[in-house]
Amino acid sequence: MKKAFMSFMIKTGLIEKYIQYARKKLNILNYDVEIAFKDGFCTLFTAFGDSKKKINWVHSDYMVKRFTVDKYKNTFMKCFEKFDAIVALSEDIKKSFVTKYGHEHLISVVNNYLNDKRIIDMSNETVEVDLDKSKLNLVCVRKTLLSKIF
Repeated sequence: MKKAFMSFMIKTGLIEKYIQYARKKLNILNYDVEIAFKDGFCTLFTAFGDSKKKINWVHSDYMVKRFTVDKYKNTFMKCFEKFDAIVALSEDIKKSFVTKYGHEHLISVVNNYLNDKRIIDMSNETVEVDLDKSKLNLVCVRKTLLSKIF
C-alpha cells in the first residue's frame, strides 16, 4: 500500500508537498548543505526540502538502465532544477545524465576513488582459509590486503 501511495504522489506531482510536510513533522529543516547521495527518492527528498544548498550525487548511468527516474521523468526534471550542483561519478555517467536530463551547467565529475578493475581482478584470486565448520567463523580483511586495492 505504501509503495502505491508513493507512486501516486510522485506521478501526480503531490510528492513535493508531501515531502515538505514529512520534513516538518520529522524536524528536518534549514540545513546549510544537504546531499542526496543515492539516486531516486533521496533525490526527491533533498530537492523538495528547504536547505540552503543542495547537491545531488549521480551513481547510475541513466541511459543503460531503466530507473524510477524514467517512470516519473516530469517530477524528476522539476526536482533536478532545485539543485545547486549535481555530481557524477564518471565522465560517462555525466554524459548520460546530460543527454537524458540536461543541466550541463550544474554537473561536474568526481571520479570514484575505487579501482573497480583491480577489485575484480583481486576477487578472482584464490585464497586458502582454514575454517572450522562446526563453529561460527568471522573473517576480516587485513589492512595489507586493502592497501593493494587503494
